[in-house]
Amino acid sequence: MKAHEASAMGAPANGASHLDGIEDRFRHEIDHHGLRTAWLAERVARTLGLDAGNVQAVTEAANLHDVGKRFVEDAVLYKPGRLDAKERHDMEMHVVFGAWSLMSNERSRPRLAAQVALLHHEWWNGLGYPFGISGDAIPLAARITAVADVFDALSQERCYKPAWPRDQVMAYLSAQRGRQFDPQCAEAMHDVAERLPANWHLHALSAERPFLPAASPGVVSLPPHAALLRRPRASDLSVALHGA
Repeated sequence: MKAHEASAMGAPANGASHLDGIEDRFRHEIDHHGLRTAWLAERVARTLGLDAGNVQAVTEAANLHDVGKRFVEDAVLYKPGRLDAKERHDMEMHVVFGAWSLMSNERSRPRLAAQVALLHHEWWNGLGYPFGISGDAIPLAARITAVADVFDALSQERCYKPAWPRDQVMAYLSAQRGRQFDPQCAEAMHDVAERLPANWHLHALSAERPFLPAASPGVVSLPPHAALLRRPRASDLSVALHGA
């Protein structure tokens, strides 16, 4: 039984003693991370000068960027230490799970959400995953989400690391400008961060979001598709970007 299936039935997914309460402490974090990332992405998009409709589309997509983690085993998702090679592969597959679940469900968000779910770990210099595409070949919404995602992930405590202080997060973003991140998106994130209050994460979780979709089980049903058992191919990228 998959971890998320066991949890949905009220059974312990991996045994309560295995992860020593880490799951209970961090299980809410996927949803909260999505909300905070969307809140940041909205501000980055505005700083870049996107119009209201595109800002809304980016914000919606960013909220669902990690929805595929619902299909990653809890023992991997909440491991307090470094992932081994197989675990890293399983974790990286969350981008595929998320994209296919969104594209396969008629009630899911527009195709942009599936693109962001699939491509938010691509790097500006081509060293990301799952395809290794680079530069403007990565949709702008995914490039915005990428920098907002990392800013929030580094700023918050995770099961494998403490929260980083703001200056350390900003130093990382500056070092990765033009490498991991689109330079313009990194600069916009820097501008946004300079205006953030110390408790910005609480503002992000309490802000009104009339158009943000909930990452509910009905939206993220995993399709029984053979593509989920392998690494993505170029043809998968074409479908995600342009349709079947």
